[in-house]
Amino acid sequence: RSSDLLELTMTTAEDLNRDVLKSETATVAIPDMDLEVQSRLIGGRFTTLEGLIVEIRDGLKKLNPFGFGDSAEGTVQEKLKRVVEKLDTIVRGDWMTKVVIDDPAGNSYVQNYYAPDPDPNLVIVKYDRTAEQEDRKSG
Repeated sequence: RSSDLLELTMTTAEDLNRDVLKSETATVAIPDMDLEVQSRLIGGRFTTLEGLIVEIRDGLKKLNPFGFGDSAEGTVQEKLKRVVEKLDTIVRGDWMTKVVIDDPAGNSYVQNYYAPDPDPNLVIVKYDRTAEQEDRKSG
C-alpha cells in the first residue's frame, strides 16, 4: 500500500478551519520552523488544522513543563518559548506557512476546500513505504 505526503500551504486564516485526520502513524512538520513532530507526541485524531497545531503546542509544553520556568537551561528554555510563540502566531492566523503530514500508512487526510476540483494549496504525494517504515508499521 502506498503512503501519503500531504502538503498544505496556508494562504488565509480560513485554512485553520480545514478538517484534518492525522493517523497514529503520521508525523507533522512545519518546514519554515524546522519543526517535525513524531507520532508519539500527538496520537491519531480528527480535528481542524488549528486544533492540530494547538495539540502540537500543548504537547510540547507538557513534554517539557520546566522549559517555561526559571529552572530551565537558558538556551533550551528560549528555544522552546520561541517555538511555542511561533505556533501561536499560526493559530492566530497571523503567519501563513506550509504544514506537512507524512503518513507511511496512507490514512491521513486534509480537507480540500475546492472539491471536487483539485486544491491549488494542497499537494498530495503518493509514495512507496521504505523497508524501515514497513517494519515500524508492522512492529
